[in-house]
Amino acid sequence: MKKLYHFVLIIFLFFSCTDGQEDPTIVRSTTSNGTDTNSDSSENTTSTTDNTQTTTPTTDNTQTTTPTDNSSSTSTGNIFSDEIDYSIYEVQFINENIGYATAGDKLLKTNDSGNSWSIIYSDDSSRASISEVLFVSENVGFMNNNDELYKTTNGGNTFDLKYENSNPNLINPRPIVDIYLSNETLIISRGANNRSKIVSYNDDDCEDSTGIVVDSMIVISQDNGESFESYDFRDSNSANNTIDGIIDSHGHFSIIVKDNILFMDMGRSSSNWVVRFDLETNDLENFVYNENRQLFLDSDMIVQTPSIRIKTYSIVGDKIYAFGHYFEPNYNSNEDNGFIYSTNNGESWTYKSFGKYEEITFYSSYFSSSNIGYIVGESGHFLKTTDGGDNWTKIDLGTFKNIHDIERVNDTTLILVGEDGFIYKYDTTN
Repeated sequence: MKKLYHFVLIIFLFFSCTDGQEDPTIVRSTTSNGTDTNSDSSENTTSTTDNTQTTTPTTDNTQTTTPTDNSSSTSTGNIFSDEIDYSIYEVQFINENIGYATAGDKLLKTNDSGNSWSIIYSDDSSRASISEVLFVSENVGFMNNNDELYKTTNGGNTFDLKYENSNPNLINPRPIVDIYLSNETLIISRGANNRSKIVSYNDDDCEDSTGIVVDSMIVISQDNGESFESYDFRDSNSANNTIDGIIDSHGHFSIIVKDNILFMDMGRSSSNWVVRFDLETNDLENFVYNENRQLFLDSDMIVQTPSIRIKTYSIVGDKIYAFGHYFEPNYNSNEDNGFIYSTNNGESWTYKSFGKYEEITFYSSYFSSSNIGYIVGESGHFLKTTDGGDNWTKIDLGTFKNIHDIERVNDTTLILVGEDGFIYKYDTTN
């Protein structure tokens, strides 16, 4: 009887001590197969053990994390969390362990190669729109929140506001849609009034009329985000916003720089262009304050391209790729979906058809070599080329979620992120 009493007492004390403790956020890796649906070979992934982390909110909208030991985890497969019920729009790794991802009103960080993630910044206001992140070193990085640019110098522990709308009375701000670094020059692209990139992701095919050039801006910083010079296209485009004018009717989604030439796409229902700004000769200023668009056409600053609504660029050697989705000029074309590329730094562009995927928009691309490249897009589409884009194979990841971004983790691992908390680590050696 005495032994039974001691046993009951121990059980009572155990449950009394554990009652009221918060459950940790659990990030699990599951077994998932990635299969080349157009070939005989398989892209196989392996299962991983459970990883846990505990998050504790702090008063400055950040969260501290205490991850468990992930050393036994494998590196590939579909990673998901019951706590992640939001979409992820962009991911960046600064080394094979530390990475960041944007998630609408949150910024996420991983310290274990993407096996587990913690929220380090959040904004629960109605205007929150975090879609861009760019770290230039382990400590220094930038992120957007709608039309504002924030900078951290301590690896994301805290962020300071560095750039904001110069007219606080403007009802519809122009959100930041891309952040890019080229030769110590920080370049910020701002889109149309009150139309963020997240809105574009959520619209069908990203074919909404966001980012029209009359409302677009390019913002330059030469001192690592401490001061800025803005180039506002609004005034210079007012005289050209006609049926025959060179206007942006679909919105530039991303920018890229090659050999000091900044690329930005433009277009209307019947035509598509890429604008080539020489950053050394300050073409941006010449363009913004000159209403004669024919001058820029004649000088090849504005180049007409095949009909692609560009969402992502990739540079490999002397080749520039541009992916997005095909559009029908004047709604009378039966062309298949495809992409365009240039071998002369954007002076001319060639169209290449996929031969399929007519209704699919591709959001992000990555090339590991001149031959091997990957693109991701709507409805779980993940394509790979091994011959520089001549042929593409679809890899089945077992999802129909939109995949928004793809990023290199290390020499053998890519990470894909997207809709409704989709995170997938892909082993390139399979």
